[in-house]
Amino acid sequence: MRCIAEQAFDTQIFKVPFFRIVALDLPVLGEELPPLLRRSPLIIDAKIPANAHDATRFLHGFGFRTVCTQIGLTHRLCTVPDCPSSVRFASNIDLPELTIRAHAENFRSDRFSLDFRIDRAARDNLYAAWVRNSVGGRAQLALHGANFCSFKEGYDVLTIDLLSVLDKRRGIGRDLVNAVLALARGRGMRTVQVVTECGNEAAWSLYLSCGFAVTGFLDCLHYVDV
Repeated sequence: MRCIAEQAFDTQIFKVPFFRIVALDLPVLGEELPPLLRRSPLIIDAKIPANAHDATRFLHGFGFRTVCTQIGLTHRLCTVPDCPSSVRFASNIDLPELTIRAHAENFRSDRFSLDFRIDRAARDNLYAAWVRNSVGGRAQLALHGANFCSFKEGYDVLTIDLLSVLDKRRGIGRDLVNAVLALARGRGMRTVQVVTECGNEAAWSLYLSCGFAVTGFLDCLHYVDV
């Protein structure tokens, strides 16, 4: 298929075939979706620009539902604070399983939490796997105790993957973000990018207060037949 791809990681977690719309070519999708939707069970997700109204109507016509909207933010790194001394950098660390599960509990504004059709246990396993892969994989980490911000570097763009703070209301999230900004500036990056849920006001408010600007919105759509 040209516009739809199976996601092996998600299929393993949810234990049903999980597909993602990877290209918004509506005529091609019109050919690829009908035979796929005759399969059951399955899950299909899509992220599309919030102003792509024709695509939204098109997918709704096939039974997709809009679950939430995500907000994209970018920092241009014109002015950044010094790296907080409380933050260290590392990669590929081991966290106790209880700590991983505690971080997974932080993700409650995410699309899988908001979709009542998604099995709760599978959702929790998905978030735990995200955290486990993020801290133990190829991503780099800014660390403050058990709190972390994982990120990946491109040619001139640094992308924040996950920000998770267990010790709330101590300014740790701000320190982690500022540390990543300082690192990016020091390595000659042009921008730092991040995507979070519009419903996660604490997250996007933090990014805005750290100097990020809104660059766009994405609607998250799910087709769930389980």
